[in-house]
Amino acid sequence: MKADYLDHLQTPIMLINAKGELEYYNFICSHFFKLPPRKLKKLKGIGQLLKVSDFEILKHAQEALKLGAPIVSPELNLLLNEIAYTVVIKFIPLDQKVLVQILDYSIEKHLHEKYKQHILELKESHEQIVRSDKLTALGEMISGVSHEISSPLTIASDKLLSLAEHLHRKDEKSSRLDLEELTFQFKRIKQIVSNMQNLTRSSDEAVCVINIKTVIENALNFAQDLNLLSGITIELKGESYILGSALKLQQVFINLIKNSIDAFKEGAIKEKRISIHIESCTEQVVVNFMDNGPGVDESEKLFEMFYTTKKLGEGTGLGLPISQKIIESFHGSLSSVKKESGACLELNFQPLIKKVLL
Repeated sequence: MKADYLDHLQTPIMLINAKGELEYYNFICSHFFKLPPRKLKKLKGIGQLLKVSDFEILKHAQEALKLGAPIVSPELNLLLNEIAYTVVIKFIPLDQKVLVQILDYSIEKHLHEKYKQHILELKESHEQIVRSDKLTALGEMISGVSHEISSPLTIASDKLLSLAEHLHRKDEKSSRLDLEELTFQFKRIKQIVSNMQNLTRSSDEAVCVINIKTVIENALNFAQDLNLLSGITIELKGESYILGSALKLQQVFINLIKNSIDAFKEGAIKEKRISIHIESCTEQVVVNFMDNGPGVDESEKLFEMFYTTKKLGEGTGLGLPISQKIIESFHGSLSSVKKESGACLELNFQPLIKKVLL
């Protein structure tokens, strides 16, 4: 058999007989095995050349001859001159002989392992940034909460002193008014703390039927409690029910509200307005979240990781990408809609009826 053409192939190829004796090897074999041709010729059988633990080379070559069909080995670890190679061996029967081809995947496997390591490092870095972003947001919320709570606490403290004085004077009318004011202020504190607890509760909430209008109202109430919506007109229209997590969606809308508030700081807007319209039909539920701020020039980049229009140190560029992932986890979508002025984000959800039918 003339096999000189095999010298042009860049993989080690050998031709052996049924006894495993080496009858031919191509040019690359000498380079691969780090053996000169004269030493290769002296080898009695392929078993002396290829030593792989838990894999019998000759047995598989003979099996290929018996079947009359090629056999491919699993991924094997081959040790040559103290260097480890990851290989796959092909056994191809040819006229009572077997063509043995060695496919070296060492470089590919090494690159794959490095790629996996880089992915793990990137994932860890991403998680650290997300944690940092959450801590920054939490710090802002704590600062806002402490500020908002200090006001009713100061009023309550003054009213307690006033109540003590009125009780000493046995002034029932003034004492009653003091008690009403104290009750109101403590209810206000309780509501602020309650909203904070709702936001920081574990996110492993089961998917259930939710009123999306109620979710938005809760997000607005949270922002209102932190005095973030001062001087901003809110317009909320429509109502619909979907399947989702109320807590996760509340986090999304708090993020959108906060983005609008930050955008208002960028421009001199006299009448600041946030409009949220809920529309539903048999095919989808659409929520349009709009503000009349300065808008965004590169709206197509809004959902890119780490892209932010805020000043250095004021934003991580993760809020909208994370919000988009949350919406997509409920088989919905979050996208930007171009407007002549202001910003508009469109949230699409599958309607409850369609989900039930599916």
